[in-house]
Amino acid sequence: MDETSYRRYRAGLGDSGGTKSLTFFLDNEAGIINDWKELQTLAKAAASEGKAVWLEKWYPDMPLAYFSTIEPGELPDPDLSVASAVEMEINNVVNEDKGWLEAVEPTAVALNGSTGA
Repeated sequence: MDETSYRRYRAGLGDSGGTKSLTFFLDNEAGIINDWKELQTLAKAAASEGKAVWLEKWYPDMPLAYFSTIEPGELPDPDLSVASAVEMEINNVVNEDKGWLEAVEPTAVALNGSTGA
């Protein structure tokens, strides 16, 4: 095999894996669907200004969190199972892993900047 059909890894060369998936539960109001569509719209506008969507993996009581910049993925058709919650897994393109940085504690803020209810 040559280098175009087989990936070779070298020490010191990082690989984000290409995507990070997030799993959400669907509710009767389809809140995540509407919020995600708004996030996609805001992400496209921000990208035209050289800005990015930051994903933070926050751990309670820990001073550091893991950050990546991403492109929000498309909304999938969720799998359905009898007598179980409907989950939706969204795969997001990783632009860059920023690594371990000072944690930013999550707050209840809507995407448009208003305080969440």
